[in-house]
Amino acid sequence: MPKKKTTKKHARKNHARKTHSRKTMNAVDVFSESIKATFDLNIFVIPLITIVFGLIAVLGIGIVSIPFIAIGIGFATAANIAPLIAVAIIGSIVIVALIIVAAAIISGFYYKSIDQYLKEKKVSIEENIKFAFGKWQKLVGVTLIEMLVSIIIMFLIIVPAMSFIIGADVIPPDIVTTALASASETTLITALIPAFVILALAFMVLMAIMLFINPLLFLWFPTAVFEKKPAFECVKKGYDTGKTKYFRNFGALILMGVVGTIVVGVHMVDPTVIIGIVLGIWIELASIIMIVKIYKEGA
Repeated sequence: MPKKKTTKKHARKNHARKTHSRKTMNAVDVFSESIKATFDLNIFVIPLITIVFGLIAVLGIGIVSIPFIAIGIGFATAANIAPLIAVAIIGSIVIVALIIVAAAIISGFYYKSIDQYLKEKKVSIEENIKFAFGKWQKLVGVTLIEMLVSIIIMFLIIVPAMSFIIGADVIPPDIVTTALASASETTLITALIPAFVILALAFMVLMAIMLFINPLLFLWFPTAVFEKKPAFECVKKGYDTGKTKYFRNFGALILMGVVGTIVVGVHMVDPTVIIGIVLGIWIELASIIMIVKIYKEGA
């Protein structure tokens, strides 16, 4: 009996130590642990399977789009503009909807598989894809909410910039008309430079805002994957969890973003293309691992 009590006491102490270490992890710890997890090469089977599912989804969406393309070509040949526009709009809506649904399901599979591998060192493809399909409505719902938030923020920045360009005559019509009449690309580009500068500044502001807001948004989707709550409750919990350790998470995301930027740079100058693709898969994997670790820590 005393041995059992001692064992239980040690178990409680070990659990307390682990809990404390999880709670005191800083941005560098979270980042470095996520990078270290990618040193286990077996985990790379997850992004590879995800890529295969992505290719299957692209093929399926391509097959679905064939009837719309065929009907559209028929209307275009017959010069039936109204039916052509209707088919184009319906086809676009169907294809975009399928892309969003497929992306949500595949992402759900990715997150679930990463979590399973980190805990069990194995991946059940059939189990996890069924899991993702079973939650597709909630995953799509949270994805749409994330997209809506991003679109609203974008409009709040870009629309005022465009309004300023138009209302303040940043691009005087007479200069543009003269540039077009002269058929000089250099003259036209010179006339448009002020508008390009304003749009570039607006884009930089947008990126800065998204950078600071991202720590409040990035846990929405994993919360939808792992929680049994409705979509809006997952959004709320994901927001609250992200807010709890905002600055730590912000730092970890910045570190991963810096590495991601380096990878993008390598990809741009990589003559083989293959190195860039491999590094892209690696940084994406490390990012998902980090998000899962952060979510599990705060769950």
